[in-house]
Amino acid sequence: GINAEYGGTPLKTYLYALSRTTINSLRQTITPQHQKLLSCHLDESLLTAARKLVESYINRLPVLDKEQNTAVYTITPFRILKYLFLNLNKRPEFFTYAIATLGLGVYENFVTANPTTPLVSLLNTMIEKHTSAVPIVDSSGKLIEVYSKTDLPFLSSSAHESFFLNLPVSKAISLSGRKSSVVKYDVTETLEMIMDRFIVNKSTHLYYTDYANTLKGVLSLVDLLHFLFAYSPETDPEPVTLISEEDMKDSTSKEKTNGGEDGVLL
Repeated sequence: GINAEYGGTPLKTYLYALSRTTINSLRQTITPQHQKLLSCHLDESLLTAARKLVESYINRLPVLDKEQNTAVYTITPFRILKYLFLNLNKRPEFFTYAIATLGLGVYENFVTANPTTPLVSLLNTMIEKHTSAVPIVDSSGKLIEVYSKTDLPFLSSSAHESFFLNLPVSKAISLSGRKSSVVKYDVTETLEMIMDRFIVNKSTHLYYTDYANTLKGVLSLVDLLHFLFAYSPETDPEPVTLISEEDMKDSTSKEKTNGGEDGVLL
């Protein structure tokens, strides 16, 4: 975590310290149980890769070429979800079921912060709870904004001399100048609609609010992928048909033309 005692230290001081620290030094601070590098190989199935991602709660999985002993690219939960959604010729019946029926989402004890929460405390919460986004709510529980991992690059590029890690999160968001990142859902919507919303908005979390905009639930991409992929052998779904080899080539060609998420192609 980040030491809250140093929250009043200018951000540029932290950045200078990072510039003087080698990656090997960071590696030496990692506990033995976290030192193992999770990866998959080119000859493994997408289902295997998906399960490694969701069961380990990681956002990137290196794909290794055994023969060359090199990493060729990375797979992300978003890319697997997009592939599944776009390439299924016949979608399972449960894709038409409502989110409430499927029991997806968290509707109590979800992590939140308020506008005055110091950024350093919020970052520590994200680390401790292994979450990539935290909703910001006011004193009555109304959803105001979301602080997510996509806001983190602003920390390293910030030119504000007055930027401190103990700034209220609302101030930190306003300094970033970015648009609102809140994407909502309704529990009556189908799984197919929700998958489409994750893909279109490139979101990691969706938020459920009532008529007064009070936050009532959170649905994460990880929760969705757990539902889709974290089956036991006894409950694995029946095989489904993917697109043809010829259509796959056309799809891959379009991906290369348009570019992949974060510049990484699946």
